[in-house]
This record gives sequence, C-alpha cells and structure tokens, in this order.
Amino acid sequence: MVFTGRVPASVVAGWYGALLLWAAAGSADVRAWLGYRRYVGRGLAGAGLALLPMSALLAASRPDHVAVSVLDVDAPALFVRAGERTMLVTGAAGSGPLAASLAERLGLWERGIDLAVLVDRPELVAETLRRYPASLVVAPSADAVRSGGPAPATPALGGSSVVPQEGQRIDLGEDVWVHVVDVREHADVAVLDVRVVVGEVSVWLPGPGPASARWGEVAEDGRHVLVRLPSRSLAWTRVAPNVPWLAIVGDGLELADRSGTGSTDDADGPRLVLDQRAYGGVELVLAASGWSVRTERCPRGRGCVVVP
Repeated sequence: MVFTGRVPASVVAGWYGALLLWAAAGSADVRAWLGYRRYVGRGLAGAGLALLPMSALLAASRPDHVAVSVLDVDAPALFVRAGERTMLVTGAAGSGPLAASLAERLGLWERGIDLAVLVDRPELVAETLRRYPASLVVAPSADAVRSGGPAPATPALGGSSVVPQEGQRIDLGEDVWVHVVDVREHADVAVLDVRVVVGEVSVWLPGPGPASARWGEVAEDGRHVLVRLPSRSLAWTRVAPNVPWLAIVGDGLELADRSGTGSTDDADGPRLVLDQRAYGGVELVLAASGWSVRTERCPRGRGCVVVP
C-alpha cells in the first residue's frame, strides 16, 4: 500500500531519532562507553524502536478544533477538517495546484476525503478526485438546471455522486455543515452557491457570475461571514446582502491597503480584505477558546494571525 499526504512532524522526529540511535549503536566509542552497561544500550534500542509507532499514534490523534482553509490555488476552493472528517469545496481549479494543496493538508495515512462539493465545471476536478477519491461527490448538472428536475450524476467523478438541489444541507459532523444556497446557470455552465457553517461563522463560496438573490435569505441568520470571491473585484460584495463581514478573500483584488495589514481605506467596507497573491492561503480556526484567522504569509512574516 502506498500512502499519500503530508508527513507529520512527529513521524519525522521519530524516524530521525531511531536513525540516530541506530548509528550510535554501531559506534565503537559508544559501545566502549556503554561497556558493562549493556542493559542501558538495550533500553536505548528499545526506546528507538518505540519512537516510530508512538509518533504514528501522535500523528493520527484527533484534532481538537475545526479548520477551514481557503486554498491558494487558481480558483475558489476550501478544505475543511472537522474532527476525523474532511471536505473539499472547489471551483474549476487546475489538478496540479489543487492536488498539491490537498496533499499538504491530508495526513500520511489519508488516501482521500469524505466529501467533495464541486461548484462548477466538475470535469476539471476529475483528475484530482482520481488521486484523492471522495466518498461522496456533489456536482451540478446543466441538464438539471434547465429542466428544473433530477438528472443523472457524473460517474467519472468516482465515489457516490449526487446532483445537488437548492437548499440541500449535508452534515459533516462537529457542528459543521454545508448548505447549497443556489443552483443556477452562468455562461451555459451549471454553478453552485455554497456556504460552510461552523458554529457562529459562515464561510461563503459563491459560484461565478453575479451574486444570487438567495444569499439575502441566508444572511438573516446573523453569523459572521468570511467569503472567497469568485472574481478579481470587490463588486460582488457591493451587491451582496449586508452582513457582519469577518473577512473577504480573493485573488488579485484591487484595493487600497497602504498599511499592509489587510484593512482597506473604505470605512463602509469590510474590516479585512485579503489578496491571496500577497497573503497566500487563509485559514479559519475554531477551537473551544474561540476563533481566529491566519494567513500563510503577510508583510510581517509567515504564519500571521490577522484576527483577532
């Protein structure tokens, strides 16, 4: 079996620790120093052998928080980890960057994800799902949008594929669920408007095109909103419903951020606007102590906490 995904730091430390003890055991100086202390050497060898399984157990431990990552790829995309379950919500991202981002966030023994929600043009994500299969795939169908009724799922996406319906809710666990806000057609392509709800925060991933009127309905729940814009313009937010914005994330956004902190000069706009060309990936972390927004990089360095 070939494992894919990110190698946890504990496994790396355990591996190098075992190699160090193995090298020391072969050293004449170490053997001479141990001499009559053979039982000490055996104990060290046993400790070295125990490092690997112990590090594996640490790597597989259950996280105590929920993390929603806005991926730094060539299309709007979210990766969600809630306990032991994982979800990908993505637009028409290229297979190379998207697969690489998934590999960074999956554990060493994770060969796929639990749920994939494809916002538009699902055929472009098929290669990524071949490498990292999803147990359930939710993908739009242009035939269903035009007919207003059910349509067959796309078998090439693997796993169990379903065609979403407007208003559909899928629970991921840990008080995390994904909501299909709207199913519509834009430029002859079926697209979804999706939000991921995590406690008091709602992460919006609108599909391409103008803002759907359905966003006004979900805005009434009063949750703080982090949105990943579908285009390189803040125009989407100007026609979107008025909500308590937590952050607005986009790629190539045109904004006045002279301070380099993500805050715009528009007093009536959101308090935080993050251009992924400068900040890279953005992660929303919700733990028992509260929530925070972190960026991959910022003018002050790497791994910056921008909220609170």
